[in-house]
Amino acid sequence: MNTNQIHAFLLCAEEKSFSKAAARLFITPSALYQQISKLEAELGFSLFSRNHYGISLTQAGQEYFFAAQKADILLAEAQKNAEALSRGAQILRISMETSEYASGLKAFELAYPDVLIRHVETPYDDIQFVYDLLCNHQLDVHEGEYTHDIETRGLVFHPFTQTYLCAMTSFRNPLSAKPFVKLSELSNKSTHFYKCLFSAAELLDSQLLQSFTILNTRYSSIEVMNSIEDGNVYIMEESYAHRLCPFGCPIRIVPEIPISYGFITRPNHDLAARFLDYL
Repeated sequence: MNTNQIHAFLLCAEEKSFSKAAARLFITPSALYQQISKLEAELGFSLFSRNHYGISLTQAGQEYFFAAQKADILLAEAQKNAEALSRGAQILRISMETSEYASGLKAFELAYPDVLIRHVETPYDDIQFVYDLLCNHQLDVHEGEYTHDIETRGLVFHPFTQTYLCAMTSFRNPLSAKPFVKLSELSNKSTHFYKCLFSAAELLDSQLLQSFTILNTRYSSIEVMNSIEDGNVYIMEESYAHRLCPFGCPIRIVPEIPISYGFITRPNHDLAARFLDYL
């Protein structure tokens, strides 16, 4: 199996005809048919059903088509990147919510056309792994919350906003009345965030900590409102609580537990610093 076979297969699936696909490849239909037959022999199943009207994908062929299409795109992208790197281009690996910074990203790409931006998927529940990626030059910019481990690992934090934890409950349920706390998953899960939540529970009322439960479920606003009306207490980020707060629910801020958000980079990373200037 090679890239030529995959590309030929995709063209056949698109054209639903060996002759039309062969014309686009500038080869004879018989040569194309041999390529597809060889690919089918290597895979061990038929990709196309042949009939008088042309060809159509089999059920197995349809499944293979989606994977081959992704592979073809990735290979084309890899070739493009390799050619750019051979001409001296740089790669900037980022982990962030890019939709919030679309205009800044576009401006940076226009200003630095020789910089290839790559998006790296990072886990929400293992911040130490993210720090490892940064330290090992496998990641250049990460958007996240501040922890004391950032300085310990020799990284740099660039803050852009700060929020607080708060408790939200109904007027009919004083904060000390029900020793049960639920957490909507509103932020990146990390040891630091959980520590803040436990500290907040202690500051609000020591009874809350006795049965502190973290739920790994994302709630809709209706579900949160109903749950609060049932007497439950939620601890969450202040910014989210104000957007979600149902009528008649007081919000109690815990300013002693601030959470800072920003970008994390390696020190003296000039390209990352220039990138952040555009956000």
